[in-house]
Parts: sequence; C-alpha cells; structure tokens
Amino acid sequence: MTTVATQKNSPWYTTEEITNYLKISRRTLSKHMKYLNYGHHYIRKFARNPRSTILWHVDHLEKYLCQPVGSAYKK
Repeated sequence: MTTVATQKNSPWYTTEEITNYLKISRRTLSKHMKYLNYGHHYIRKFARNPRSTILWHVDHLEKYLCQPVGSAYKK
C-alpha cells in the first residue's frame, strides 16, 4: 500500500496505517512490543499520556520484522 507513504512525508504511521501497510494484525504488533524500543520503533503521539495513540516508525519496524528467526528457535 504505497499510497500511504506518498500521502505523507513522515516515517511515523498510526497503528491502523502500519497494519494495512505491512499486512499484519494489531495482535502481531502487540506480541512484538516487548522486543521493540520506545523512541526507535514506536513513540506515543503525546508522550506524557499513557493512553495516547502509538506511532510506528515504518523503516525501523520493517527492518525488525524482516530479520531471520534465531537459530535457537529452529528445529
């Protein structure tokens, strides 16, 4: 879905935009949150509000999700 990227110049996408762009679910993002770094992979739109919208850095998230699974998990 390249139309999202051409409509905005910012690398920060909302959860809805990033799930549509990467074709993954919200639940998949939730599962990976413990491995992602705040400020690098995602931020909150209003930093002091814990219920604020999360914004995702598309380039950093793509790079993370494209990493191969570690050999410890392979059988």
